[in-house]
Amino acid sequence: MHSGDNPGGSDTLDEWAQSPKVPIAASEDPVVKKLIQAAGASATVDIIYSDGAGARNRRSIKPILVFETEGYPGRYYVRAFCHLRQAERNFRADRIRFTDDIKAVGVGDRPARPQTKGCALTLAFLVLGPMLLLYLT
Repeated sequence: MHSGDNPGGSDTLDEWAQSPKVPIAASEDPVVKKLIQAAGASATVDIIYSDGAGARNRRSIKPILVFETEGYPGRYYVRAFCHLRQAERNFRADRIRFTDDIKAVGVGDRPARPQTKGCALTLAFLVLGPMLLLYLT
């Protein structure tokens, strides 16, 4: 968490970090609900995250734990592996917006990549095939 993400306003980040974390297993909040679901499924979600200064960043995160901190009732957080930073980070749930639905992660915690091996060859055949036929006839 960055200094701009001070979760308690006047309290220090160190005090927040030392506060006991209370896991959340269910919620009516749609963002928290989706984060809990992703954590349970070991899934990665694509989000737009707004930091304390209001700057937005697109990120892919793999939620590990959704929690609230004693002394900060009603404010939910998610501990997640951030693919952008290649490290575990804490995110405030009220600063998260989803870009798409939960997606299962492939081997090595990387999103599945589209198959593109045959695309260039197919494209070359479609473009050059008719010219080759004209040349051969």
